[in-house]
Amino acid sequence: LTSEEAKDLLLYNVEQQIRQETASVIKNLEAEAREEGNKRAKNIVSLAIQKCAADVVSETTVSVVALPNDEMKGR
Repeated sequence: LTSEEAKDLLLYNVEQQIRQETASVIKNLEAEAREEGNKRAKNIVSLAIQKCAADVVSETTVSVVALPNDEMKGR
């Protein structure tokens, strides 16, 4: 094994190690981004559901009652 071959082998091994570490870091960052995206999406959906539910509740809880005359109002 010549010094040039040893140098090439060392560079190759270092390059492979760096590729693995970089891939690991990228994978972790992607997982964190996915998790954060899911949290934000759930928050947005829950806020939309709350707003829609408030509108539906106010529409469905109004009751109309026919009064025989105006004297019955306020009783």
